[in-house]
Amino acid sequence: MLTWLDPVDLTMDTPHEEVLSLNFATLRYLHHRCKGNITTMVRSIKELRNIWCLAVRRPLDVGQPTVKSHLEVQVPALDSDVDLASLGLSALTLEELRGLSEAWKPQSEPAARNDYVSYLDETRPSLVVAD
Repeated sequence: MLTWLDPVDLTMDTPHEEVLSLNFATLRYLHHRCKGNITTMVRSIKELRNIWCLAVRRPLDVGQPTVKSHLEVQVPALDSDVDLASLGLSALTLEELRGLSEAWKPQSEPAARNDYVSYLDETRPSLVVAD
């Protein structure tokens, strides 16, 4: 399913998740990056749709002092290269993720935070079928 501008994956977490959803810009970019190899492109789309940025837990005031709550806020950071490599991702996906990690390094979020929340364990099962 191609959208014009919307970067949101419209089929994720629906009964039709096997239908890929992306915008034209992403399709064109990945088609160029995989040098026209559609199989490589589809695999990378399936993998990238399941890779999530890390998050940081922030306190959430719900107006009830006895209720302790938090909100997970995504930050511009990914799991380590070693952790991502353990997912068995394609070379194209790993290159794209490395590029993102390098672009985010100068950001204000410290690289060695110990309060990061990773979604890697939730991601792993969804990538088992990403051939």
